[in-house]
Amino acid sequence: MFTSVPKTTHLKAKKGETMRDITITFEDRNTISTSINGSEETIREYYVGNRFQFGDTEEHPTDKMVKAVAVEFH
Repeated sequence: MFTSVPKTTHLKAKKGETMRDITITFEDRNTISTSINGSEETIREYYVGNRFQFGDTEEHPTDKMVKAVAVEFH
């Protein structure tokens, strides 16, 4: 499990979109759980296939860019 959460940009909710609880799985098999505004489509577009910064920790003191591969909705 990661010791830090990637910095994310807040997606502005459109009419009919609500705050969603999700779990994102990354290519290194780590996951994070968070909440985000948006439809399933816009949330998947934001995460899946994009890389996120998980560096600057004791375990990874330099950049560690990890690609999101899946989003699970709760």
